[in-house]
Amino acid sequence: MSFTYSTLKTALKDYTQNDETSFVSNLPLFIRLAEERILKSVQLSVFEKNASGTMTANNQFLTAPSDFLSANSLTVTNSNNFEYLHFKETEFVRSYNPNPATTGTPKYYGLFDVDNFLIAPTPDSGYTVNLSYFYRPTSLTQSLFQVSLNSITGTFTTSDTITGSSSGETATVSALPSSTVLTTTIPSGDFTVGETITGSSSGATGTLVSAQSVRYLLQLF
Repeated sequence: MSFTYSTLKTALKDYTQNDETSFVSNLPLFIRLAEERILKSVQLSVFEKNASGTMTANNQFLTAPSDFLSANSLTVTNSNNFEYLHFKETEFVRSYNPNPATTGTPKYYGLFDVDNFLIAPTPDSGYTVNLSYFYRPTSLTQSLFQVSLNSITGTFTTSDTITGSSSGETATVSALPSSTVLTTTIPSGDFTVGETITGSSSGATGTLVSAQSVRYLLQLF
């Protein structure tokens, strides 16, 4: 069984039999904490990515991907051959090559900080690298919504802020896949099916048929 962000929130409210305002407003936090626990407890193949890049000669640092969580392997291409670097603690990498000016074919790498790897020896050339790593997927609480409407008057536009007449929920339109479907940022709460949706800048209106997260829990976990 798969869940969208909307159906997951509904399931949590149904299971706990709790619609109290504070509980509902904290559901995104509960979901993010659960995602973090899963990410740090298991290493599933669906969380694995590969990224290619190039080292900079005479630079002991290599930038990590923005969604990097942990390394699986790092290779350099040397004379058309793949050579695997050994992952070590930063102290070991520093001790192996205490003078960054000493260059050569990289043998070791370590995580220097959240944004950079430390390489030893300092690369003597711009080696092509391939990083296999576990990444941090975008949280369900930050996924996009697809809002389906009917009885539309006017034309919604991108960057339009839409508001639900009875729920009071708002979201920003980021794309218009069709004349009746809006891709929006995720609202803080829930729109109500059947309410009138109004665009703040376009003045367009429509009746809400559905509002669902674009991404599914099954695809992440």
